Formats: sequence, structure tokens, C-alpha cells
Amino acid sequence: MLQMDKTTEKRHTPDYTSKQHFIPQFLLKNFTIEKVKKGHLYEYKKTTSEIRKRHINQVAYAPHLYSIEADSERDDRLEKAFSKVETEAAPIIEKIIAKRSLTGLKDEEIQYLAEFLISLYSRSAYAVNFVNQHAPDELENIENRLKQEFPAKATEIEKVIARKKIKGAFYTDTFPASHEHSFKYITKYMEMALYTTPKGCRFVLSDRYALLCSKPAINLTPGNTQIENIHAIYCPISSDLCIVFREKKTPDNDLHWRNELQSLTELQLAQVNNLAVKSCNQYIYCEDEDSLKKVI
Repeated sequence: MLQMDKTTEKRHTPDYTSKQHFIPQFLLKNFTIEKVKKGHLYEYKKTTSEIRKRHINQVAYAPHLYSIEADSERDDRLEKAFSKVETEAAPIIEKIIAKRSLTGLKDEEIQYLAEFLISLYSRSAYAVNFVNQHAPDELENIENRLKQEFPAKATEIEKVIARKKIKGAFYTDTFPASHEHSFKYITKYMEMALYTTPKGCRFVLSDRYALLCSKPAINLTPGNTQIENIHAIYCPISSDLCIVFREKKTPDNDLHWRNELQSLTELQLAQVNNLAVKSCNQYIYCEDEDSLKKVI
């Protein structure tokens, strides 16, 4: 499970990676233009309808996205934890792409893969900003409730809440528990499967990465994306391969997966890509400009 350094010691800004990618570059490379070795892909910007060629170093990141910022110093515990998970997941994804199958993966490799993909589910810039935006109201409610329960400790409670109001602190503090809850739920109720596109077709990649399909009669609003409301999660790992978490027939406490490669129909692919466009925050990425134009 995702582990963070427990220390609360502040670190100086020079120790930080300022470009913190919410879609790692090793994954973005799998969506780069064919026969071009310089790492470019096509980017569609929702607000301007502009399509342009971009290097993967210049997309899907935000400065100090996961940092706790206070007094010109930053704490990067969460970024380091994400980097560890990425390091474990990268060779596993390379193996899947080479074999075009989940066959031969060890149990621990499947767990690393699932943990990585699930972490992307809630670490996009959109997700981070949403949590940070709503943190003050949530912390105020927590503070008021604690003061009512422990009036003699009001001053101590105020100090603790004040520390959590620092930019990025609430997201960093709450992410591990949220991630663990999502992982346990998916382990119990979902299985993993590998899908490919029809010949000559491509997946597009949303800047929110994971594509969430809601259960019937549930509307996934920004504040209503709890894992319990999700029917399936699409996680593209290359232009023509996608890991899908889908509901199990019978819930249990083991992580299940299907080894065989399955193929989407053109209609199914169109539905997945349309979901990417509909759910993106600002950007869509793709290896092929024509494929991108078909869905925007």
C-alpha cells in the first residue's frame, strides 16, 4: 500500500521537483506519435478547441501540485510516495504492453499495478484542486465538532486545524486513507481486464486519467464520485491498450484479473473516448491527430 514518510520536518524548495506530473511521463510516452522518438503527442485544449503538438515534458503537470507550502518552504512527502509507486508500476506496464496480456504477472505485480492505477484515480490536478478548494469548509466543520466534544482542548484543536489549513496539507493528510479505501473496495467488488482497440483505432487520454462509469441511476457530479458509485473504471496504458476495473460476479477479498486480451468494438471505443472528452478538465491527449478530431 502507498507509504509516506511520517516526518513533518519542512524542507527547502531546492530539494523539490517543481514539475509534478499527475500523469507520469513513462505513461505519456505510450501515447506519443509513431516513428517520432522525441516524445511528442497531440493535445486538445477544451477552452479554445485548439489542437497542437506538444512534448510530454510540457503536459499533464502542475508546479508543486502535491506539495505542502508554508513560509517559502515545501514538504514533498506525497510526491515521493507517488514516485515510489510509479517506479514499481512502470516495468509491469512495459511487460503488459510487450506481451499484450496479463498472463505471467505475479500476484504482487498485479497489486502494484492496481495500486498505481487507483492512485491516478484521485491525483489529477482537478482532484487536488477540488479537495484544496473545499478544505476550509471541511476543516471548519471538523474544528467546530471537536470543540463541542472536547471544550477543554479548544486551544490545542485550533493549533492542529491551523496546520491543516496550510496549502496542500489537507490533501496530503487525507489521500492515504482515501486511497486505501478505494483499493479495498476495488479489490472486493471489481476485477481487472485488458482491452484493446479495433485495428487502426486509438484511445484518447483525459487529463483526469481514469474514466469513471457510474452505476445505473447515479449522476457523477464533481462532489459525487465516491468509489461505491462506480460501475467500471477505464485506465488507458497505451494508445491501443486499456486496463478496465469492472464489477465481479461475486464479491470477495482477493484481487482478481483476466489474463486474456479482449477487443472493444468501434462503438464501445467511441463510448470510452467520448467519456474521456466529456469528463476531462481542460486537455485531451492522443498519438494520432485524426483520432483526436473524431471525438472532439
